[in-house]
Amino acid sequence: MTEKYVIFPEEAFFLVYGIGCLTVKQDQEELSTSALWSKMCQSDPNFPFRYAVYHHFRSKGWVPRSGLKYGADFLLYRRSPALFHASYAVMLQVVNKESLEPSPSKNRELTWSDLAAMDRVINHVAKEVMFCHVLVPSTLDTSTSDCLRSIQMQEMVMTRWVSSREREGAEKHFVHEFEFP
Repeated sequence: MTEKYVIFPEEAFFLVYGIGCLTVKQDQEELSTSALWSKMCQSDPNFPFRYAVYHHFRSKGWVPRSGLKYGADFLLYRRSPALFHASYAVMLQVVNKESLEPSPSKNRELTWSDLAAMDRVINHVAKEVMFCHVLVPSTLDTSTSDCLRSIQMQEMVMTRWVSSREREGAEKHFVHEFEFP
């Protein structure tokens, strides 16, 4: 009996390239790592950036999974998703390393209301929103996986500021005295 296990492209490439424990075949012929990279990039032009983020978090001990059901790129689990809930919903942002400007062709457009809505949903399910800025040089050639050496990550966690929580903490430290005429 043959069992099928469905994994997403970043995970498949990680198992081939990062760990070397998976063989991918097409028409009964094994694909090389470079051929697999090319196929992944053809099917999704943002694959190099998505994979860089996936590999980044896997190398830090996190278990990334699809964040589609929460409108994010990835969900990050501390350990096995079967045993733990995700801690973060990751939004990927490709940024030019030199100018620090977002790349409009590689990012989805998010309005402030989109961010506020996503933050409310994510917080409602006890997760935090994390932006992962993928810093890429303007001359990056993504035709081979060698481009991964030139990509850097910067993480930023978005939290909601709740004024009542801040006021409660401030009241312990400050005494407010008012004089009326």
